[in-house]
Amino acid sequence: MMLVIPNWKYTMFHYFYGLAKKVIALLMFMPMYVFSDPVMEVRFPVNIDNVTYQQRDVYFNQLIKLALEHSAKEYQLISMPVPTIPEERSMKLIQEGHYNIHWMSTTANREKLLLPIYIPLDKGLIGWRLMLVHKDNKNIFSQVTSIQDFGKLTAGLGHHWADTSIFNENELSVFTATSTQSLKKMLNLKRIDYFPRSIMEIWQEHSTSDSPLLAIDSHITLTYPAAIYFFVSRDNPALHDRIKVGLELAIADGSFEKLFQQNFAEVIQLANLNKRRRFHITNSLITDLEYLNRSELWFSPSTIDVQHNQ
Repeated sequence: MMLVIPNWKYTMFHYFYGLAKKVIALLMFMPMYVFSDPVMEVRFPVNIDNVTYQQRDVYFNQLIKLALEHSAKEYQLISMPVPTIPEERSMKLIQEGHYNIHWMSTTANREKLLLPIYIPLDKGLIGWRLMLVHKDNKNIFSQVTSIQDFGKLTAGLGHHWADTSIFNENELSVFTATSTQSLKKMLNLKRIDYFPRSIMEIWQEHSTSDSPLLAIDSHITLTYPAAIYFFVSRDNPALHDRIKVGLELAIADGSFEKLFQQNFAEVIQLANLNKRRRFHITNSLITDLEYLNRSELWFSPSTIDVQHNQ
């Protein structure tokens, strides 16, 4: 019988050659799955049935993209169609994972249940209020000279709006309803005296209103610290950190301010703030002085001739 002795050099060569091919094949895929960060999926709501909200939300959509671009990592933006819903319902949709980010006025409850990104997306403009009034009462604020005078008039606000708690905190008379449309009907019927709306929304709402009985008061401005923040789930700190870093970088290089001006310079000019009496009330939710003293975060008109800080 013939004894066959294997060529060990030949065998070892083929063994390591085969192993090397496997390693090379693995390394070809590793940059995608190991060495690069995973693509961050960012899902945000898009209103499907209200033109006013659709137009208003464009700015916040732009801010999400701006923040993500500044944080210099891969991302995928996904729009999630939703009907007009209360912000309380939107909170639940974030918690349930239907989408993972939304812009909302801050409240104590929202900050408790969700993770806020403490940068006012609107530079606090939501807290600069002008008044929708009935045409017959277009001069109702002409003689208002104090916060006490405000207390004699009744404002219309939504049940769960952040503004409602602020008005109550300052002992201002409030009538609440379920929707903006309901409040406009109440104003039409003179069941409320005024409907406070922010500078960023009042002109559009008035121009698209189907009621010829409403007018914009030209005498006063009511201000208070308030903010619209991005909110994410408490289970998603990575998205929170990513957006916050991106926004801070956009603030630092001026692109945040540029976007703000592109969207709101015209309506701020329309408000004619230097011709109005200004009244200021408090908001106990926003009290951190270090935060409030970051002037680059907050809107401040360059000139206001008359200010009443009661």
